[in-house]
Amino acid sequence: MTMMEEQTLVQELSQLEVFEACTPEALEPVVRALTGRRTVAEGEVVCTEGDLANEWWIVAEGVADVTTNGQYVATIGPGETIGELALLDNQPRNATVTARTGMVLHVVGGSGFIDALLTSPSLGLGMLRQLAVRLRGVTRTLAPAPAAPTSAPTAVTAATAAAVRPITELQVAFNPSEPGYFDNPYAQYAALRETDPVHLADSTGSYVITRYDDVHRLNRDRSMVVSIDYATPTASIDAERERLNANNGIGRLSMLRRDGEDHTRLRRLVTKVFTPRAIGQWRERAETLVDSLLADAAQKDQIDVITDYALKLPAQIISE
Repeated sequence: MTMMEEQTLVQELSQLEVFEACTPEALEPVVRALTGRRTVAEGEVVCTEGDLANEWWIVAEGVADVTTNGQYVATIGPGETIGELALLDNQPRNATVTARTGMVLHVVGGSGFIDALLTSPSLGLGMLRQLAVRLRGVTRTLAPAPAAPTSAPTAVTAATAAAVRPITELQVAFNPSEPGYFDNPYAQYAALRETDPVHLADSTGSYVITRYDDVHRLNRDRSMVVSIDYATPTASIDAERERLNANNGIGRLSMLRRDGEDHTRLRRLVTKVFTPRAIGQWRERAETLVDSLLADAAQKDQIDVITDYALKLPAQIISE
């Protein structure tokens, strides 16, 4: 490696979050320990639980999921590293890391990683910070689920039996597009809440979060964004991106697709129509709609509360 190439790599690594506190001198041992770059395809396993550890990987591009004993514990992305724990404690890999997208990794030999740590206190501090963040995340992820309710389970008819599965099957088969799913989707929601509350659905390539506390926290996390530009490409994300880009990108103009100051500016423009006084003026119209929907329901032997009432009322009010 030439001096110019080494300086370029030092500069590249210094831009990564895990090395933000490191001086160029601290990163030089890391660069000298590099054995090359590794390209990983989507779905490929970077390392497997129980494997012997002899390399350390620095993520330059892409995202990977970490699982232990088959349970999701974390996601690793650019600016983070993979495989340091097994090298530090000289034990086999304690987790499996699987690429969720295509990835580019800097590869460092295991002995080179240890040597770099021994010569660079700031690199060691960066590793400690990364481990601390991951430990907090794993602690939250692996927290025991609340006790199951003691009340008797809801009866499931033959028509909805397909929506109830053992958890081992549920984790790979949750699919809202499945025939019969909407006959009773709540059985699957309940199973997800109890056994897999942060569920990666193969059918959509996206996460299904089913516990109130998790949804509440994420909705108020300022680090979360709604712009699709930040989303990991999947079939459903690509379809949504195409929809938003149609008609000269008019779909992207919605306030619901904006973040930060741009969202605040647009929200301020419409706030006056959502004051308590303004909303109160819709009370009479809402009561009329409620009466009408209940009158329709009274003419039937049975109704679906969601389809025949709970969806129609807000849809009508919002449309008006």
